Amino acid sequence: MGHGRPICFNDYFRANTCLGGDYQSNGGVGIPGEMKLGLQAERGLRNQKIIDKGLIVRTVYRTGGTIGTIHGARAIGMEEKSIEVGMLADLVVFNADSPSKVCAAQNNPVDTVVLFSTPADVSAVVIDGQVRKLDGKLKNVKVTHDLRELSRRDVLEWKEIAKHLSKRREIYREKIDKVDFEEAKRDWITLRLGTLTSRNGG
Repeated sequence: MGHGRPICFNDYFRANTCLGGDYQSNGGVGIPGEMKLGLQAERGLRNQKIIDKGLIVRTVYRTGGTIGTIHGARAIGMEEKSIEVGMLADLVVFNADSPSKVCAAQNNPVDTVVLFSTPADVSAVVIDGQVRKLDGKLKNVKVTHDLRELSRRDVLEWKEIAKHLSKRREIYREKIDKVDFEEAKRDWITLRLGTLTSRNGG
């Protein structure tokens, strides 16, 4: 988030760090992109110490694939899980033959995902056992009862969902413009201080 040095490669924290994405207010939510940003920030910091001594950087520092794979699984208690027939799996499949990854992927697929992949390289996505993207294209979405406001039909294409989201954005934008953020900030601070005082028995 630009709040300082990423801790994901800090030797003290590294065994217990993982990556995630929950919003796009100041960055992307793609895990490979976050891995690349964290890795390059750490490489720059470590390499600068060598350069400042008048030396040449002779080795490439880490690749960091584990913080976006097994570390994430460990964080939610799923490090012992494996993909088996019949499981409702969540999977992301990358195209190893895409222009940004061909040849590199055949040499080292994990590092290639971290260093060279883009969202366009995702050829398939499976969520809870349901195929949501295939051959690089988002699949149509079955409309459930709580999405009836979107359409009276049983299936929606992504472009229809995107249109609805854009409309909702305008509605929320109008509501946000009416918010007094200074007042909200004061209320939040008052509430936070009250919570801390209560916890401390004050």
